[in-house]
Amino acid sequence: MARKTAAESQNWWEKNCLYLEPRARQAFNRALITAASFPAIKESRDPFLVKAEFAIILEAGDALVDGVALPLIAGGEDSSISKPGSSDA
Repeated sequence: MARKTAAESQNWWEKNCLYLEPRARQAFNRALITAASFPAIKESRDPFLVKAEFAIILEAGDALVDGVALPLIAGGEDSSISKPGSSDA
């Protein structure tokens, strides 16, 4: 499963890296490299190392989401939009 995911991630990277913002591109590349060695890291059973390496992988997701985030609505327009879970919906 891990090898399949790694191959799919590498394929995605090859097709999309040019479209990423610099932070997302760097974070995703670091995550690919980290993910390749993650099974061995897990086997070390070092909780601090596992947590640190996993944080690198998670950072890629955060960087991708931040890179495609839309700018905030200006001029109070956001106050007229109902929020999920509010009684305005």
